[in-house]
Amino acid sequence: RLKSKTRGVPKAGPQELREYWQLMGSCERLSAEMKGELGDALLPAILKTQATDVELWAFGRLCARAPMYGPLNCVVPRKDVARWVEALLASEWRKPEPMVFMSVQLARCVADRERDLDESLRRRLARHIELLPGGRRAARLLTEFVPLEAQERARIMDESLPAGLQVRTEDAQSTPLMSCT
Repeated sequence: RLKSKTRGVPKAGPQELREYWQLMGSCERLSAEMKGELGDALLPAILKTQATDVELWAFGRLCARAPMYGPLNCVVPRKDVARWVEALLASEWRKPEPMVFMSVQLARCVADRERDLDESLRRRLARHIELLPGGRRAARLLTEFVPLEAQERARIMDESLPAGLQVRTEDAQSTPLMSCT
């Protein structure tokens, strides 16, 4: 279990906490047990609507059904994630856009019976987010196995292009190009 030993230790500032959660969310090779403990540590702040956007992103990545590069044995068991999704459905969503992103990571349909959450739970979550910003696409990702788009993959990796740059393709056969607008 994660233990808090704060006596005599300086408290981390907001920037350090942001970097910590970004790092933890990016560590796909952490054991499923450790990811579960980190998820349990983040959940109370999320349910109280006190979590930052970075913490929401990290929670989604730690508990994702579809790792970007990590092994499948490091995916948090679906029973734990299902419990968290139930709690999220019963909570208030003051930050709908990051909550939608996080929810898709937790409950995305991956067409694997060992990792997919129960279909009825995914459908309930899809109905919950369908009308929120980005909700239509997100609802589809929850109910169907759909490949991610380039911008969704970039968001998962927590990468974005500098202002004024965009990735585009000339045609379906070409490789992506960087361009300034």
